[in-house]
Amino acid sequence: MMCRVQPDYVLRDGFVLWLEEKQRDGFRPAARMDPYGTSLRNTARTVAWLREVRDGRPLTANTDRTRQQAVSDMKALGLVVGNWTMPEITELGLGSLGLWESLGVAEDDDSDAAEITRDIVLLRQSQTVADDETRTYYAAMYQRWGRIVAMRPADYWLEDLTRMMLPSYLDQTDCRGYNPFSAFVGVSGGDIGNTVDWSAWSKAEWSGGQALDALLSYISSNHRPGGSAAFRRAMEALRVTASAPQSLPALLDRWEIPS
Repeated sequence: MMCRVQPDYVLRDGFVLWLEEKQRDGFRPAARMDPYGTSLRNTARTVAWLREVRDGRPLTANTDRTRQQAVSDMKALGLVVGNWTMPEITELGLGSLGLWESLGVAEDDDSDAAEITRDIVLLRQSQTVADDETRTYYAAMYQRWGRIVAMRPADYWLEDLTRMMLPSYLDQTDCRGYNPFSAFVGVSGGDIGNTVDWSAWSKAEWSGGQALDALLSYISSNHRPGGSAAFRRAMEALRVTASAPQSLPALLDRWEIPS
């Protein structure tokens, strides 16, 4: 009989308190593995804005609020600095945009091939031209990705939105020293279940059901598989290039990405 790890069997002591505290404080992906927030979901939207900032032109946006959000989103990626009325492009933004243009992916194209290419450029440039804080930010995401693919292969994490995003939320240690992700993978070896497993647990009769349901709802409402998955694929492509370059063509072929 095949036996699968189930969340409700593994996460017991400490998890309800952890969940309730995170719900009270506001759920956030503290252990990020992509740089996107709730408004910006991929790099495609940044291309035209970044070109306008570089060229000293006002951002093309319908309202001041949209312009503010656009600048805030680009600042989160380390592409610009300054306030929303006079943003300035960073070395990371300038280097990334220049390479996007030379590689032919500097259009509002959110295809997997274009998005992964832009993300690879962004990741590489972050380690060569970005300031120390931004370099550390991107390096930490790459390192986290390396840790979870050491437990399960990349496709395992990419095939389910809840599974893909949960490590970023669960891998947080509270003041009592409890970390649900560490507790889970310590037992399961990295198998963390999927959307069906977690949804069923959130609907069951137990004290943490409402808080868990809120976390799952937050993830499904605020994340999309496209940009987040593309960024992880870009990290995986770089990881494979560094460790087993002969495997890269097969990886890209499996993702239906031209090599």
